[in-house]
Amino acid sequence: MSCNYLIEKIKVEPQQLIDEMPAVVGPQFQGEWALYSLSMLTQAMRNLAVPYPETREESVVYIDSLITIATSPAIRHYDTMRWDEDPLETLDGDNSHISYLSHLAWMISNYKAIGSDSKYDDQYDELNGIIYDKLLEQYTGATWDAGVPARDNDRRRDACVPSDDILRSLNILCVRLVFCLYAEDAGLFHSKTVFHDYLAPFPPQRIRRALIDLFEVLDTPPEKRDPYLDEDLAVFPYVNGGLFGQPLTTIE
Repeated sequence: MSCNYLIEKIKVEPQQLIDEMPAVVGPQFQGEWALYSLSMLTQAMRNLAVPYPETREESVVYIDSLITIATSPAIRHYDTMRWDEDPLETLDGDNSHISYLSHLAWMISNYKAIGSDSKYDDQYDELNGIIYDKLLEQYTGATWDAGVPARDNDRRRDACVPSDDILRSLNILCVRLVFCLYAEDAGLFHSKTVFHDYLAPFPPQRIRRALIDLFEVLDTPPEKRDPYLDEDLAVFPYVNGGLFGQPLTTIE
């Protein structure tokens, strides 16, 4: 019942969906919230398709429609307003567009995860390559040949000369972030929004420090933690196995 309600509210014309968002936040955030509504619904439909395989075929069709809405000019416009350029038409540009691109990649990953066809494979590979490269560019010491466009992923990586430590650190960072997102969604953390809620208050320039603090807590058993640890960190469980114990260079 709840899923059908959400589909009726969200699987609509792009501008209609944007207009459903609170006008008080302004047009840019209306568009951003519309995109987040689309991506969260694709995740919900994927989650339903796993325990209820009979819904899988229908979920694939709905997710495909949601991706179409997400890639419409109307939804992309919020990101265009922010960067003064279209996110899908300027993948080889210098601006990150990480908010839009990461949610679109997430939606496509849900389409792929429940046994669908290869319709979005090329776009998915390109988006992941772009996101990886944009993260890599944030590391001190990772330089690029400016003549190689970002969308040419193989040549782009060949033109990058990061140290082995930077590459190792980026790969570990990606694994840790994916784990945190999965653990949050699967209910392995304190709540299904705790990772988001922890990072949300931090401005971009403090996210690095926030992640370092979180990784340290996740690697520390409760009995060895600071008894005066902030509550927003103390709620996270200890994760054994060494995933969060390896030293790494985080993004500057």
